[in-house]
Amino acid sequence: VYATRTHPGAPFLGPLRAATIARAVGLPAIALGGMNARRYRRLAGLGFVGWAAIDALTPE
Repeated sequence: VYATRTHPGAPFLGPLRAATIARAVGLPAIALGGMNARRYRRLAGLGFVGWAAIDALTPE
């Protein structure tokens, strides 16, 4: 969904495009990429059933 530190320079969808795809596929969608709890709260009602992260769960 968002840019990440674990994949610098990799393309990302952005929240609106990711949410559009999540709603359109008709399957449970997990938000990935640059996620943390605050960002998921913004996306929660937009078609995602959950989120996963690496960076948000590891110390800096």
